Amino acid sequence: MSGRPDKTSRTYIRRNRRLGKAYAVTLRNPRTYEKQGASEIAVQNRFHAHVKGVNAFYRRIRSDDAAPEDRDLFEKLTRTLDRQQLYATVRGYLMAKCSRVTDDLTKVIITVGDHTEEIPVSFTPRKLIIDN
Repeated sequence: MSGRPDKTSRTYIRRNRRLGKAYAVTLRNPRTYEKQGASEIAVQNRFHAHVKGVNAFYRRIRSDDAAPEDRDLFEKLTRTLDRQQLYATVRGYLMAKCSRVTDDLTKVIITVGDHTEEIPVSFTPRKLIIDN
């Protein structure tokens, strides 16, 4: 077993399988799931839009029936990925280095070398719920 016994518990338990020892720690600043601020929800929406756009682009260039220019783009990305050591996957490299989200969260702009493309994104953004 590893993890917390329940969501509200402040104790985290971890068992090392190789050594057979169990460890327990107490969380000092437990996460409160009930209250999320507007800035946190805005960051979550931005990340969600970013992931949707990058995944759509990645699926398109990676598919078996991709256009030749998309296959060339995928080959260029894999060559670039092989020359560096920080990112392990093409999708992670796209997320970190080659893409950004527009301010209105409707498009993701992907830039690979001299190729720039806008990927439309559609999702339902989360909204702040204020309890009275």
